[in-house]
Amino acid sequence: MRAIRAQVRVAGDEGALMRLQGYAAVFNSYSQDLGGFRERILPGAFKKSLSGGADVRCLMNHDPNFVLGRTRSNTLRVQEDSIGLRFEVLLPNTQQARDLYETVKRGDMDQCSFAFTVDADGDEWSEDQDERGNRFIARTLRAVNVFDVSAVTFPAYTDTTVGIGDVS
Repeated sequence: MRAIRAQVRVAGDEGALMRLQGYAAVFNSYSQDLGGFRERILPGAFKKSLSGGADVRCLMNHDPNFVLGRTRSNTLRVQEDSIGLRFEVLLPNTQQARDLYETVKRGDMDQCSFAFTVDADGDEWSEDQDERGNRFIARTLRAVNVFDVSAVTFPAYTDTTVGIGDVS
């Protein structure tokens, strides 16, 4: 991963930087019902997009009015690891970012999401069964183009996470 070069200071805390980190997606975990189907992401689904230099933004609730970081500006790092789509963002010194940082710190917002498009032949549809024996339509994502990771109030994937991190 590239080193983050931003220098954002937390008001009243000399030397501390505001950082959020977590998983915007987790592999092999089904989403909640997305309107008649559930989906899961396979390991490797983000590899092509990320290795191709995707310019990913970090947002709040997928709102483009709340840009928190960006890979192109080197304030956001995104990588695929064995768990899922991991991210780390150095927050800007804005009121919106400070408010979000405090909301995450308190635990009021603790999950994430990601926005994407699907490659041609990047998904597969089938039928599956949950732990209670209920059948459902399943979409499996094998190759996607990610363009945002977001701290969200209501995630599609409940196994996602976001938390704070302080760095000097």
